[in-house]
Amino acid sequence: MNSYKIRCYLFLTFAFMSLLRKIKTYLGLYPLFEEKNKDDNFYEFILDKNKVKNEVCSYGFNFISCYPFDAVKGIKDEIIF
Repeated sequence: MNSYKIRCYLFLTFAFMSLLRKIKTYLGLYPLFEEKNKDDNFYEFILDKNKVKNEVCSYGFNFISCYPFDAVKGIKDEIIF
């Protein structure tokens, strides 16, 4: 009898807290989000990549790799020239 393994791959992208964003948060440079005061400019929630990794692994996935992309956009969004 043959035994087959089925491989499933999950490709997941999301915004996460870069070092620059963590520093700006620590320094209190972001306004606090309040549901009652939100406006149309709200863009996204930022996730903790380690928490997401742990959650995905808890469903039986093996973590293969993680890499940030589009860092230039992130820097442009965070630094005013």
